[in-house]
Amino acid sequence: MNFSVKIFGYCLFTCCFLACIPLRVPPSIKNYEVKIAKKFKGDLPERYAFIFEDNYPEGFFYNFMDRRFERNGVNVNRFVPIEVDSSTYYMSFYEVKRIDKSVSLLNLFINGEMETDVDAEDSDVSKEDYWYIAITVSDQMDQDVLNKSYKTQAKVVDYLRALQLSYQNSSNRQ
Repeated sequence: MNFSVKIFGYCLFTCCFLACIPLRVPPSIKNYEVKIAKKFKGDLPERYAFIFEDNYPEGFFYNFMDRRFERNGVNVNRFVPIEVDSSTYYMSFYEVKRIDKSVSLLNLFINGEMETDVDAEDSDVSKEDYWYIAITVSDQMDQDVLNKSYKTQAKVVDYLRALQLSYQNSSNRQ
């Protein structure tokens, strides 16, 4: 076996040995997605939601919405009335945490075993939290406004997109 093949094999073995294997990978959302909230996270409602990544810690969006809609800390995240195209709708939002987990093969090899429960605290597992905002909108008859078949769905999505951009460009979030 020639020298370059040995070096390649050694490098490949080292890379595999030092690699991390993902256990949970949160979704990457470029701008936003409109999808069934429950499919995004199991404890969300069975409605369509406008979902986007939140690059700020938990509570920033809540504070933004409290100021923006002058809720004074009362029902900030539930049934906030909004007006789109001369119609009143009710917006609710959820701050959703998804966790990126991976296991280090090197630590696993050194320690000899790993917890089978991926939620358990384990030094072999690295975690990183990712935050998302999921917004649902209903009309006065409790119809799902973000459903594609709803007549003004596109206008409401445009409104939510503008709200998202306003939040992301806000200089005073806390």
